[in-house]
Amino acid sequence: MKKLKRILLIDDSEATNYMNQYFFEKLEACDRIDVATNGQEALDIITSIKEENWDTEMPDLILLDIKMPVLDGFGFLEHYEKLPSEMRKSVITVLLTTSMSQTDRDRAQKYESVNSFLNKPLTIGHVKTLLEKVSGLNQ
Repeated sequence: MKKLKRILLIDDSEATNYMNQYFFEKLEACDRIDVATNGQEALDIITSIKEENWDTEMPDLILLDIKMPVLDGFGFLEHYEKLPSEMRKSVITVLLTTSMSQTDRDRAQKYESVNSFLNKPLTIGHVKTLLEKVSGLNQ
């Protein structure tokens, strides 16, 4: 499994962020983990990356909750997909939710940057499987 350079966790639940961060750290999956508690914080993190650093500083993986205050997951995706495609080209985006309704799935499939869906809470097994898929996509 290839080690990722950076993961961005976007969820308003402290407990969820703590557990997901713990799993990635336990598996020594990446060099850096950033945490945002809403979509706006995540956009601030991403848009602060200078163009000359996109290849080295953009996250390899984004785990994105749908239901959040300030700016929810779909609001984040609306703004994110307006960013240059060159900036987003190597980023894998996974939507997380406690109950993935068909309406949410249908809505999410309209976004080209959404690669897959996972139900919360994640387990270490889910994270291992996800990392194997991400390694395959990033080769």
